[in-house]
Amino acid sequence: MIVVGSILFCLGICVVLVAAPDQSSGIGEGRGVFIMAGICTSFLGIILWRIKPGKKTPSSQPSKELGKKFIDMAYDTNLRLCVGQEQVSGTFYLSIPVSTGLCEYDKRYEISNEDYRTFFTDLILAVPFAEQCRNGQNEHLLI
Repeated sequence: MIVVGSILFCLGICVVLVAAPDQSSGIGEGRGVFIMAGICTSFLGIILWRIKPGKKTPSSQPSKELGKKFIDMAYDTNLRLCVGQEQVSGTFYLSIPVSTGLCEYDKRYEISNEDYRTFFTDLILAVPFAEQCRNGQNEHLLI
Protein backbone atom coordinates (compact mmCIF):
# COMPACT_ATOMS: atom_id res chain seq x y z
CA MET A 1 0.00 0.00 0.00
CA ILE A 2 2.89 2.35 0.67
CA VAL A 3 4.12 2.07 -2.93
CA VAL A 4 0.66 2.57 -4.42
CA GLY A 5 0.01 5.49 -2.06
CA SER A 6 3.32 7.12 -2.95
CA ILE A 7 2.66 6.77 -6.69
CA LEU A 8 -0.83 8.25 -6.39
CA PHE A 9 0.46 11.13 -4.26
CA CYS A 10 3.17 11.99 -6.80
CA LEU A 11 0.74 11.63 -9.69
CA GLY A 12 -1.70 13.98 -7.97
CA ILE A 13 1.01 16.59 -7.36
CA CYS A 14 2.07 16.37 -11.04
CA VAL A 15 -1.52 16.88 -12.22
CA VAL A 16 -1.88 19.94 -9.97
CA LEU A 17 1.41 21.44 -11.18
CA VAL A 18 0.57 20.88 -14.86
CA ALA A 19 -3.01 22.14 -14.55
CA ALA A 20 -2.21 25.10 -12.28
CA PRO A 21 -2.31 28.41 -14.15
CA ASP A 22 0.51 30.88 -14.06
CA GLN A 23 0.00 34.04 -12.03
CA SER A 24 -1.01 36.20 -15.01
CA SER A 25 -4.07 34.17 -15.98
CA GLY A 26 -7.02 32.92 -13.98
CA ILE A 27 -8.29 29.39 -13.79
CA GLY A 28 -9.54 28.56 -17.25
CA GLU A 29 -12.34 26.20 -18.14
CA GLY A 30 -11.44 22.65 -17.30
CA ARG A 31 -8.33 23.53 -15.33
CA GLY A 32 -10.25 23.66 -12.06
CA VAL A 33 -11.43 20.10 -12.64
CA PHE A 34 -7.85 18.93 -13.21
CA ILE A 35 -6.62 20.72 -10.11
CA MET A 36 -9.36 19.15 -7.99
CA ALA A 37 -8.62 15.72 -9.50
CA GLY A 38 -4.93 16.18 -8.66
CA ILE A 39 -5.71 17.20 -5.09
CA CYS A 40 -8.09 14.26 -4.62
CA THR A 41 -5.55 11.85 -6.09
CA SER A 42 -2.90 13.19 -3.70
CA PHE A 43 -5.19 12.74 -0.71
CA LEU A 44 -6.06 9.20 -1.82
CA GLY A 45 -2.33 8.52 -2.07
CA ILE A 46 -1.79 9.78 1.48
CA ILE A 47 -4.64 7.62 2.79
CA LEU A 48 -3.29 4.50 1.05
CA TRP A 49 0.21 5.29 2.26
CA ARG A 50 -1.05 5.38 5.87
CA ILE A 51 -2.88 2.03 5.69
CA LYS A 52 -0.90 -0.62 7.49
CA PRO A 53 -1.31 -4.08 6.09
CA GLY A 54 -2.83 -6.39 8.69
CA LYS A 55 -1.96 -9.96 9.27
CA LYS A 56 -3.61 -12.00 6.60
CA THR A 57 -4.10 -15.70 6.75
CA PRO A 58 -1.20 -17.72 8.07
CA SER A 59 1.26 -18.69 5.44
CA SER A 60 1.76 -22.30 4.53
CA GLN A 61 5.49 -21.61 4.77
CA PRO A 62 6.94 -21.65 8.28
CA SER A 63 8.47 -18.43 9.56
CA LYS A 64 12.08 -18.77 10.60
CA GLU A 65 13.33 -16.86 13.61
CA LEU A 66 16.76 -17.78 14.93
CA GLY A 67 16.51 -21.35 13.62
CA LYS A 68 12.93 -21.84 14.79
CA LYS A 69 10.05 -22.82 12.53
CA PHE A 70 6.69 -21.55 13.76
CA ILE A 71 3.57 -23.07 12.19
CA ASP A 72 0.27 -21.33 12.97
CA MET A 73 -2.40 -24.02 13.26
CA ALA A 74 -5.53 -22.07 14.25
CA TYR A 75 -6.13 -18.32 14.18
CA ASP A 76 -8.84 -15.74 14.59
CA THR A 77 -8.25 -12.23 13.26
CA ASN A 78 -11.15 -10.82 15.30
CA LEU A 79 -9.75 -12.20 18.56
CA ARG A 80 -6.23 -11.21 17.43
CA LEU A 81 -4.58 -14.49 18.42
CA CYS A 82 -3.44 -17.80 17.06
CA VAL A 83 -2.06 -21.08 18.34
CA GLY A 84 0.56 -23.22 16.74
CA GLN A 85 3.64 -25.36 17.17
CA GLU A 86 7.34 -24.66 16.86
CA GLN A 87 8.53 -27.50 14.64
CA VAL A 88 12.13 -27.93 15.82
CA SER A 89 11.40 -28.26 19.55
CA GLY A 90 7.73 -29.29 19.35
CA THR A 91 6.77 -26.48 21.74
CA PHE A 92 3.17 -25.27 21.50
CA TYR A 93 2.51 -21.54 21.60
CA LEU A 94 -0.14 -18.85 21.61
CA SER A 95 0.70 -15.85 19.45
CA ILE A 96 -0.62 -12.28 19.68
CA PRO A 97 0.15 -9.37 17.33
CA VAL A 98 2.07 -6.42 18.76
CA SER A 99 2.55 -2.98 17.23
CA THR A 100 5.09 -0.43 18.43
CA GLY A 101 4.06 2.19 15.92
CA LEU A 102 7.30 1.62 14.01
CA CYS A 103 6.94 -2.10 13.42
CA GLU A 104 4.52 -4.95 13.84
CA TYR A 105 5.44 -8.41 15.06
CA ASP A 106 4.03 -11.42 16.89
CA LYS A 107 4.78 -12.31 20.49
CA ARG A 108 4.70 -16.04 21.12
CA TYR A 109 4.02 -17.53 24.53
CA GLU A 110 4.67 -21.15 25.40
CA ILE A 111 1.57 -23.13 26.33
CA SER A 112 1.11 -26.70 27.52
CA ASN A 113 -0.01 -29.55 25.29
CA GLU A 114 -3.33 -29.60 27.16
CA ASP A 115 -3.84 -25.83 26.70
CA TYR A 116 -3.00 -26.19 23.02
CA ARG A 117 -5.65 -28.88 22.51
CA THR A 118 -8.21 -26.80 24.41
CA PHE A 119 -7.43 -23.56 22.53
CA PHE A 120 -7.21 -25.34 19.17
CA THR A 121 -10.74 -26.71 19.49
CA ASP A 122 -12.21 -23.37 20.66
CA LEU A 123 -10.08 -20.23 20.34
CA ILE A 124 -12.51 -18.19 22.45
CA LEU A 125 -11.18 -20.12 25.48
CA ALA A 126 -7.73 -18.61 24.80
CA VAL A 127 -8.94 -15.01 25.20
CA PRO A 128 -8.31 -14.73 29.00
CA PHE A 129 -4.76 -16.10 28.57
CA ALA A 130 -4.17 -13.76 25.61
CA GLU A 131 -5.36 -10.77 27.66
CA GLN A 132 -2.92 -11.73 30.44
CA CYS A 133 -0.17 -11.83 27.81
CA ARG A 134 -1.18 -8.41 26.46
CA ASN A 135 -1.06 -7.05 30.02
CA GLY A 136 2.47 -8.38 30.51
CA GLN A 137 1.55 -11.01 33.10
CA ASN A 138 3.06 -13.95 31.19
CA GLU A 139 6.40 -12.55 30.06
CA HIS A 140 8.17 -15.54 31.64
CA LEU A 141 6.50 -17.75 28.98
CA LEU A 142 7.85 -15.80 25.98
CA ILE A 143 9.53 -17.95 23.36
